[in-house]
This record gives sequence, structure tokens and C-alpha cells, in this order.
Amino acid sequence: MPEKNILKNNCFFLLWLAVIIFVTACTSGKNTTDADHSLSADHLYVHTVKWPHETMAKIALWYTGKSDNWIEISRLNRNCDPSRLSKNCQINIPRNLMIKFSPMPKKFALTCLNKKSRQNKEKKVVTKQHAAVNEDQTEDIPLFGPK
Repeated sequence: MPEKNILKNNCFFLLWLAVIIFVTACTSGKNTTDADHSLSADHLYVHTVKWPHETMAKIALWYTGKSDNWIEISRLNRNCDPSRLSKNCQINIPRNLMIKFSPMPKKFALTCLNKKSRQNKEKKVVTKQHAAVNEDQTEDIPLFGPK
């Protein structure tokens, strides 16, 4: 008989402990929507997407000088899919990250190239410079490798 009471008390204690842990875990976590909107309108700049091919990275590069800041900007803008920005989408940018406050021009939005395209252009320039070497100079260059 006493063993049943001890078992019953232990089960009741464990159940009560589980309820307390569950309630504590649910109430102690930070609500992401509250954290996203913690910056006031005075601390945010609003960019409206106007041009095709605008991305969070281009917006971050224009306003903050670093394209990597798109991650921080996208955290504040859960209403916009960072991979598919639609026209008239409102993008909030923290003013403390900004170095430019003028709107992004169309030319920048359309001509800003990704890193791979820039690297390809740089390679083409280097290749053209090597091609411009005179034939007289190529005779002085020692050749190596298989004959």
C-alpha cells in the first residue's frame, strides 16, 4: 500500500514538473515578431522596390556599402521574400547601417553585377592586356613545358 502512494506521488510530481517546464519554455522565448518591430520608424529608412532585378543584396550594397548586410535587412523584412522582391515592396533598412540616404537609381539597380560577373570581366581585361603584348617581346619569354 505505501508503495502505491509513493508511486502515485512521484507520478503527480513528475507531471506537475513537466507542466511547469512547458509553461516556462513557452513564455520565456522571445517573440520574433516583437523583435522585428523593435526599431521605431525614426530608426528605419524605407526603400520601395521600383526596378526589375532589385535584390536585397543590391539594396544593402547601395545603402550600406556592404552587400552582406542583406541578411540583417531581410530579418527586418519578413513580409518580403529576399529571393523574389516584387515592385512596390517596402524594405525597412536600419539607419545605423546606412552610409547613403539617397534613393537607389535605376542605373545602379540594372547594372550592378554579381561577384561572378565582375570576376569574368576582370579576367577578360587581363586577357586583353596579355594579347596586346608585342610579338618582339614574346621572343624574349622563355618557354617551358612539353614540346
